[in-house]
Amino acid sequence: MQHSSPFYCFLIGCAVSGYTICSSKKVNCKPFQEIVFLKWFPDKPVASRRFKNIETPYTHSCNTSRFDKSKAYEMTTGGFFANNINGCSASASIAGTIHDDPNPNFSIGYLVLQDGFTKRLSVYFWNSYWNAGSIAEETIFADSSNTATAITPAQNILFDNGASYTKLVTLTNDTMFNKDDGMNYKLFIAKDHSIVGFDTYSSKQKWVL
Repeated sequence: MQHSSPFYCFLIGCAVSGYTICSSKKVNCKPFQEIVFLKWFPDKPVASRRFKNIETPYTHSCNTSRFDKSKAYEMTTGGFFANNINGCSASASIAGTIHDDPNPNFSIGYLVLQDGFTKRLSVYFWNSYWNAGSIAEETIFADSSNTATAITPAQNILFDNGASYTKLVTLTNDTMFNKDDGMNYKLFIAKDHSIVGFDTYSSKQKWVL
Protein backbone atom coordinates (compact mmCIF):
# COMPACT_ATOMS: atom_id res chain seq x y z
CA MET A 1 0.00 0.00 0.00
CA GLN A 2 1.33 3.40 -0.93
CA HIS A 3 1.04 6.49 1.25
CA SER A 4 1.08 9.49 -1.02
CA SER A 5 -0.79 12.11 1.01
CA PRO A 6 1.11 15.40 1.51
CA PHE A 7 0.69 15.16 5.29
CA TYR A 8 2.19 11.64 5.39
CA CYS A 9 5.11 12.71 3.22
CA PHE A 10 5.66 15.73 5.48
CA LEU A 11 5.90 13.52 8.57
CA ILE A 12 8.29 11.08 6.86
CA GLY A 13 10.45 13.95 5.68
CA CYS A 14 10.64 15.34 9.20
CA ALA A 15 11.61 11.99 10.65
CA VAL A 16 14.34 11.45 8.06
CA SER A 17 15.73 14.96 7.97
CA GLY A 18 15.33 15.82 11.65
CA TYR A 19 13.57 19.14 11.06
CA THR A 20 13.02 21.02 14.29
CA ILE A 21 9.52 21.94 13.15
CA CYS A 22 8.52 18.36 13.95
CA SER A 23 9.82 18.43 17.52
CA SER A 24 8.09 20.15 20.40
CA LYS A 25 8.87 20.88 24.02
CA LYS A 26 7.20 22.18 27.14
CA VAL A 27 8.18 25.66 28.27
CA ASN A 28 7.53 27.27 31.64
CA CYS A 29 6.42 30.85 31.08
CA LYS A 30 7.12 33.41 33.77
CA PRO A 31 4.44 35.48 35.51
CA PHE A 32 4.15 39.23 35.03
CA GLN A 33 7.14 40.81 36.79
CA GLU A 34 7.28 44.38 35.49
CA ILE A 35 7.55 46.32 38.75
CA VAL A 36 7.93 49.61 36.87
CA PHE A 37 4.39 49.23 35.52
CA LEU A 38 3.08 49.16 39.09
CA LYS A 39 5.02 52.33 39.85
CA TRP A 40 3.40 54.27 37.02
CA PHE A 41 -0.03 52.72 37.57
CA PRO A 42 -0.53 52.04 41.30
CA ASP A 43 -4.28 51.63 40.78
CA LYS A 44 -6.04 49.45 43.33
CA PRO A 45 -9.43 47.74 43.09
CA VAL A 46 -12.26 49.78 44.59
CA ALA A 47 -10.11 52.90 44.31
CA SER A 48 -12.10 55.97 43.32
CA ARG A 49 -10.88 59.21 41.78
CA ARG A 50 -12.70 62.32 40.68
CA PHE A 51 -11.67 64.46 37.72
CA LYS A 52 -12.88 68.06 37.66
CA ASN A 53 -13.13 70.49 34.79
CA ILE A 54 -10.76 73.41 35.39
CA GLU A 55 -13.26 75.90 33.92
CA THR A 56 -16.65 74.54 35.02
CA PRO A 57 -18.10 72.85 38.13
CA TYR A 58 -18.56 69.53 36.30
CA THR A 59 -16.78 66.38 37.50
CA HIS A 60 -16.23 62.78 36.36
CA SER A 61 -15.87 59.94 38.86
CA CYS A 62 -13.53 57.09 37.94
CA ASN A 63 -13.65 53.78 39.84
CA THR A 64 -11.10 50.98 39.49
CA SER A 65 -12.84 47.61 39.69
CA ARG A 66 -10.17 45.12 38.60
CA PHE A 67 -6.40 44.72 38.58
CA ASP A 68 -5.08 41.46 37.09
CA LYS A 69 -1.55 40.13 36.53
CA SER A 70 -0.78 37.00 34.53
CA LYS A 71 0.55 34.01 36.46
CA ALA A 72 3.18 31.46 35.48
CA TYR A 73 1.96 28.86 33.00
CA GLU A 74 3.18 26.03 30.80
CA MET A 75 2.95 25.97 27.02
CA THR A 76 4.13 23.86 24.08
CA THR A 77 6.54 25.36 21.56
CA GLY A 78 7.75 23.98 18.26
CA GLY A 79 6.30 21.00 16.49
CA PHE A 80 3.36 20.69 14.16
CA PHE A 81 0.83 20.71 16.99
CA ALA A 82 2.26 23.56 19.08
CA ASN A 83 -0.38 25.55 20.94
CA ASN A 84 1.54 28.81 20.65
CA ILE A 85 3.94 29.76 17.86
CA ASN A 86 4.78 33.19 19.29
CA GLY A 87 6.36 32.12 22.57
CA CYS A 88 5.64 33.20 26.11
CA SER A 89 4.05 36.47 27.08
CA ALA A 90 3.06 38.18 30.31
CA SER A 91 0.58 40.96 30.92
CA ALA A 92 -1.18 43.15 33.45
CA SER A 93 -4.54 44.86 33.09
CA ILE A 94 -6.54 47.42 35.00
CA ALA A 95 -10.21 48.10 34.33
CA GLY A 96 -12.92 50.26 35.78
CA THR A 97 -15.88 52.51 35.19
CA ILE A 98 -16.62 56.18 34.76
CA HIS A 99 -19.90 57.69 35.99
CA ASP A 100 -21.00 54.38 37.56
CA ASP A 101 -21.52 52.85 34.12
CA PRO A 102 -22.12 49.09 34.67
CA ASN A 103 -19.72 48.29 31.81
CA PRO A 104 -15.97 48.95 32.09
CA ASN A 105 -15.16 52.07 30.08
CA PHE A 106 -11.56 52.57 31.00
CA SER A 107 -8.73 50.07 30.86
CA ILE A 108 -4.94 49.99 31.03
CA GLY A 109 -3.02 47.04 29.63
CA TYR A 110 0.67 46.20 29.44
CA LEU A 111 1.96 43.29 27.34
CA VAL A 112 5.48 41.85 27.52
CA LEU A 113 6.54 39.31 24.89
CA GLN A 114 9.04 36.50 25.31
CA ASP A 115 12.02 38.40 23.94
CA GLY A 116 11.83 40.86 26.83
CA PHE A 117 12.23 43.81 24.46
CA THR A 118 8.76 43.93 22.90
CA LYS A 119 6.54 45.76 25.36
CA ARG A 120 3.31 47.60 24.61
CA LEU A 121 1.10 49.84 26.71
CA SER A 122 -2.52 50.40 25.69
CA VAL A 123 -4.98 52.73 27.39
CA TYR A 124 -8.69 53.11 26.78
CA PHE A 125 -10.22 55.98 28.70
CA TRP A 126 -13.89 56.79 28.29
CA ASN A 127 -14.07 57.09 24.50
CA SER A 128 -10.48 57.14 23.24
CA TYR A 129 -7.48 54.84 22.79
CA TRP A 130 -3.79 55.61 23.28
CA ASN A 131 -0.90 53.28 22.43
CA ALA A 132 2.67 53.41 23.69
CA GLY A 133 5.71 51.18 23.97
CA SER A 134 7.81 50.19 26.96
CA ILE A 135 7.69 51.72 30.42
CA ALA A 136 10.90 52.76 32.20
CA GLU A 137 11.68 54.37 35.54
CA GLU A 138 12.13 57.78 33.91
CA THR A 139 9.43 57.81 31.24
CA ILE A 140 7.06 55.94 28.94
CA PHE A 141 8.36 55.43 25.41
CA ALA A 142 6.50 55.68 22.13
CA ASP A 143 5.54 52.57 20.18
CA SER A 144 7.59 52.59 16.98
CA SER A 145 4.95 50.49 15.23
CA ASN A 146 2.15 52.93 16.05
CA THR A 147 2.74 56.61 15.36
CA ALA A 148 -0.82 57.79 16.09
CA THR A 149 0.12 58.57 19.71
CA ALA A 150 2.90 61.06 20.43
CA ILE A 151 4.57 61.11 23.85
CA THR A 152 6.00 64.15 25.60
CA PRO A 153 7.91 63.59 28.87
CA ALA A 154 8.38 66.19 31.59
CA GLN A 155 10.05 66.28 35.01
CA ASN A 156 9.36 68.23 38.19
CA ILE A 157 6.31 69.90 36.73
CA LEU A 158 3.59 71.87 38.48
CA PHE A 159 0.37 70.52 36.97
CA ASP A 160 -2.93 72.33 36.45
CA ASN A 161 -4.42 70.81 39.61
CA GLY A 162 -1.75 72.49 41.73
CA ALA A 163 0.15 69.24 42.37
CA SER A 164 3.84 68.77 41.58
CA TYR A 165 4.87 65.57 39.79
CA THR A 166 8.47 64.42 39.51
CA LYS A 167 7.75 62.55 36.26
CA LEU A 168 4.84 63.20 33.91
CA VAL A 169 4.15 62.04 30.36
CA THR A 170 1.57 63.42 27.95
CA LEU A 171 0.08 61.01 25.42
CA THR A 172 -1.39 62.95 22.48
CA ASN A 173 -3.45 61.38 19.72
CA ASP A 174 -3.30 62.70 16.19
CA THR A 175 -6.59 64.53 15.53
CA MET A 176 -6.10 64.72 11.78
CA PHE A 177 -8.30 61.68 11.20
CA ASN A 178 -10.54 61.94 14.25
CA LYS A 179 -12.12 65.31 14.77
CA ASP A 180 -15.18 64.20 16.71
CA ASP A 181 -16.25 66.70 19.34
CA GLY A 182 -16.06 65.28 22.83
CA MET A 183 -13.25 62.87 22.07
CA ASN A 184 -10.37 62.81 24.55
CA TYR A 185 -7.11 63.37 22.70
CA LYS A 186 -4.59 64.13 25.45
CA LEU A 187 -3.89 61.93 28.45
CA PHE A 188 -1.61 62.90 31.35
CA ILE A 189 0.08 60.13 33.36
CA ALA A 190 2.25 60.80 36.41
CA LYS A 191 4.55 58.25 37.98
CA ASP A 192 3.19 56.99 41.32
CA HIS A 193 -0.22 58.51 40.48
CA SER A 194 -1.49 56.90 37.24
CA ILE A 195 -3.82 59.06 35.10
CA VAL A 196 -4.01 62.59 36.49
CA GLY A 197 -5.82 64.43 33.69
CA PHE A 198 -7.08 64.53 30.12
CA ASP A 199 -7.99 67.07 27.44
CA THR A 200 -11.10 66.96 25.27
CA TYR A 201 -11.18 67.72 21.54
CA SER A 202 -12.17 70.13 20.06
CA SER A 203 -13.24 72.25 23.01
CA LYS A 204 -9.76 71.87 24.54
CA GLN A 205 -11.40 71.45 27.95
CA LYS A 206 -9.07 70.04 30.58
CA TRP A 207 -10.05 67.66 33.37
CA VAL A 208 -7.68 67.07 36.31
CA LEU A 209 -7.64 65.17 39.58
